Amino acid sequence: VMHKVCHLAASTVLFSNGDVIFSDGEIPVKPMMFIVCNGTTCYSTGDGGTTEILRAKDWIAEAVIWTTWMHRGSFRAQSDGRVCALDAREFQAITQ
Repeated sequence: VMHKVCHLAASTVLFSNGDVIFSDGEIPVKPMMFIVCNGTTCYSTGDGGTTEILRAKDWIAEAVIWTTWMHRGSFRAQSDGRVCALDAREFQAITQ
């Protein structure tokens, strides 16, 4: 199972400073969970109440793996870097 998850559901995405990875209120067409590999990113809630800095080994949007999801904040790059993107639908197909 793990081999299939790594080779069929996971991919690498490069980002540049200022890139928006997802936005508040977005319902993803292709739901993805993200794990920061390197670089610095920032998650901010739509109401401006919370801002979190995410770095290597931090993850975000895990809920897309388990349920239909609408993002409740924005995820932006604060430097050049890379994330591992886990395709929720592929993950579900492999693990069910």
